[in-house]
Amino acid sequence: MMNKPTFLKPVIATIATLLLSHPAYADDAVAPTYIKNVVLVHDFAGDLNAQQAKVMYAAQGRIADTLFAARTTQAAWHDKPTWYAVSTNDRTTSPQLERFLAQRMKAQTIEIDSSHLSMLSHPDDMTKLILDAVEQHR
Repeated sequence: MMNKPTFLKPVIATIATLLLSHPAYADDAVAPTYIKNVVLVHDFAGDLNAQQAKVMYAAQGRIADTLFAARTTQAAWHDKPTWYAVSTNDRTTSPQLERFLAQRMKAQTIEIDSSHLSMLSHPDDMTKLILDAVEQHR
């Protein structure tokens, strides 16, 4: 296995610290193959109504074994304009991590007062972000 370049170590450490210190990952909240009910309802889908969140829990697919181990060989954001929505009440991915990633990508960023699933709980904000991106690339 190839060693990581030295300059990546602080980036990886920052990401790991922000991700693993977040409430959704406390007390073994994420099982190896799926998101537990209490985490999905309270943290992942925190601003959806309980019925919607429970349906999502029941219908979720297995988390891919490679999700946290896969490596990207060519990130599009290096060469293409990027847009990012930070979910400020996200209890699955730290909003601090989301901001860090958006800044690193030099993304045009909006912040939404939302849980992880801002695309479901704030569809108008997400649609506007997408349409703004489209408009800027006509």
